[in-house]
This record gives sequence, structure tokens and C-alpha cells, in this order.
Amino acid sequence: MGNGKTDGPPTGVAKTDDKPAGVAKNDDPPVDTTQPGDMLIKSAQRGSTLVNVPSIIEVIKVFFSGIINQLKEDIKGLKEKVETLEKKVETLEQKVETLEGFIKKAQPVLDATNLHLVSLFGEDSKGGEALTTLFEGFNEDSTDAK
Repeated sequence: MGNGKTDGPPTGVAKTDDKPAGVAKNDDPPVDTTQPGDMLIKSAQRGSTLVNVPSIIEVIKVFFSGIINQLKEDIKGLKEKVETLEKKVETLEQKVETLEGFIKKAQPVLDATNLHLVSLFGEDSKGGEALTTLFEGFNEDSTDAK
């Protein structure tokens, strides 16, 4: 059995603490390589009822707070658009009022012009034709000028 030594295993037999490079020895502390949420996944895969509830609650809070913040920004943007549209509507209402005022002021002139045209061409159903004839004369004059 051997070479006459009495301490240790025979020559050529590895000692229990001899390990290849990179392999932890029994007295080295284990290295923790778990990521946040790994324990939840592992326990869920095992069907364990022992779940890290505060971690789940935190994940849910972060998820929904992101959604809520995005919704708040969207609402803020929509409020600004509504305010802009309200201002545009107000401007359009003012323009309509202005046009209505012009029409009211112009109505007597339009009525007088209508009376004058009736007096010139008569009040028959062919008054429009008479105006067309009148304007055709103007158009012929402008065409000849070319």
C-alpha cells in the first residue's frame, strides 16, 4: 500500500479539499446570484403558497403608478386642447356676430337695390334673365377689349 507514509491517503489520490480551479470549497460562503423577483418565480414554479407579498404589492404599485402618471399627462394635454378649442369657438362666435351686424346694416341697401332693379326690369319671373342679359353685355364689352 504504499510508500510507508501513514498520514493521509495513498499517493495519487486527491485530498477532499483539492478541487479544480473555480470550484468553491466547502468553507467558502455561497455567492447569491438571485435577482429581484427570482424567489417569486421559483416559489410559483414549485407551487409554493409562501409568496413574498410585499414584493408583489410593490411591483403592482410601480406598474399602476406608471399608468396613472401617463393618464394624468394625457388628461392635462386634453384640457389644454379643450381650452384652445373653446377660444377658437369664442372667436368664431364673435365673427358670426360681426357678419350678422354687417348683414343688418346692409339689408336696407340690398332692399333698395332690389327695388331699383324691379323698377328697371319689372317684377316678373324673368327678372333674373334680364340681369343675365345686362351682364352679358358687360362681358361682351370686356371680351372685345382683349
